[in-house]
Amino acid sequence: MTGSTETGRDTAGAGLLPDFCDARVIFAVVLMVQIVALVVALVPIASRDFWLELAMVSFFAHWVAVSSLVILCLLKRALVRLAAGPAALVTGAVVIMVTAAVSEGALQALEWLVLSPFDRPGRLDFMGRNVAIAGIVYAAALRYFYVRHQWRRNVELGSQARVAALQARIRPHFLFNSMNTIASLTRSRPAVAEQVVEDLAALLRVTLKEGDSPATLAQELEVCRRYLGIEAQRLGQRLQVAWDIGEGVEEARLPPLTLQPLVENAVYHGVEPSLSGGEVSIRVRRDGPWLEVDVTNPVPEDGRAAPRAGNRMAQANVAERLGAFFDAPVTFQAAAGPQRYRLHMRLPYRETSP
Repeated sequence: MTGSTETGRDTAGAGLLPDFCDARVIFAVVLMVQIVALVVALVPIASRDFWLELAMVSFFAHWVAVSSLVILCLLKRALVRLAAGPAALVTGAVVIMVTAAVSEGALQALEWLVLSPFDRPGRLDFMGRNVAIAGIVYAAALRYFYVRHQWRRNVELGSQARVAALQARIRPHFLFNSMNTIASLTRSRPAVAEQVVEDLAALLRVTLKEGDSPATLAQELEVCRRYLGIEAQRLGQRLQVAWDIGEGVEEARLPPLTLQPLVENAVYHGVEPSLSGGEVSIRVRRDGPWLEVDVTNPVPEDGRAAPRAGNRMAQANVAERLGAFFDAPVTFQAAAGPQRYRLHMRLPYRETSP
């Protein structure tokens, strides 16, 4: 994949370089700078107070780091439009220029405090050492960004492969059952049979769609409704569905085919094996910057939460894709009680693609 017209994965903002406005990135940079300052202060030099040296080096290094982060944050939009290589060069140039500017400011402050100007060789030596250290630290950070970028690309490629597997994974029994349902309804209830055909076509359209572009929660819920509508015609009163969708959640972004496999599991492993059937509950709420999703289903009469093989495969697939999609802490918990099996997800709420 080349350029930045596909999905933005090769641009700076979503690829090689991190978001310099992100609080986690700022914390990581500040921590790294403090470690570098500690290493520099630990270099043994005679007639030097360690704590004073550490304070001075830390003060200087944090000025460079914070100033660079502010400028890079302001340049965020421009950096995102650049390819990874030019963006890395621009970022390095910003770090070098900020280091030189802060070094000159430090020399001016020292001259004002001690009332003695530095000669030209001393100034060049001071600024040269600072710029060299900044360049080395940036090169090490860039290497880390590159490794992280490659890891994320591998995860994304794996995620795309898993989406393709999910898209091709319509269980044969579901397809056969759907066709049998349509056949049985054609004469007795032709209008319902037509609706089932439309639902099945819509579901197949989603599963055969190419690409891994994000979907909205509204689209994911519509896919679930189509699927449950088909199963309701086959299972009848045995399948009950409870929807509890909060306000302001429809535009939340998710990986495609996130909810439907989980709802399908709830029917396949919870309702279908039970003689009396049961209720599948889908609950979605927004909690500030978080989106909370709960899918619950009955535990079959024999008390086993997963009476059929393969229950964990779709869950593990969805959990891994969510982690790769958000690149942020994601809660994915499954808990089996005596009567209900509950799957809980807590995700970052985003209305734009990460």
